Amino acid sequence: MLRPGGRVGIASWDRTRTGLPQLIGAALARVVPDLPAPCSAAVARLYEAAGLGQALQAAGFIDVAVHPVAHHAKLPDPESFFRGLPNWTPPLRPLFASLPAEVIDRAAAAFGDIVREHPTGEGMAEPALIAVGARA
Repeated sequence: MLRPGGRVGIASWDRTRTGLPQLIGAALARVVPDLPAPCSAAVARLYEAAGLGQALQAAGFIDVAVHPVAHHAKLPDPESFFRGLPNWTPPLRPLFASLPAEVIDRAAAAFGDIVREHPTGEGMAEPALIAVGARA
């Protein structure tokens, strides 16, 4: 619980712009085309600036602002990066646990192909959103 006047900050991926979540989804879709969507429509709204801001306002926060953040990451070994996703992305743990190792290996290879198909000098775009607000 946050005291009145306390401030909150929330970060999420910005799925309205190309970034890491889209590339991961594209790699999985190449290997498991009938894979269901990873999250509900309500949760997916948190990956959009308007939806994230509305969620904070609906929770009673005031002075809500959502800031887009641009970041780039270089992935020298995209296949290893893909295999390590469950270590730092808890929502992907159940999915990875449900897939056979051979499917994960094929998806990792597809992810590597996708990353190499979109080369940039800056690295892979990882657009995100940071929302802040105060408790009324």
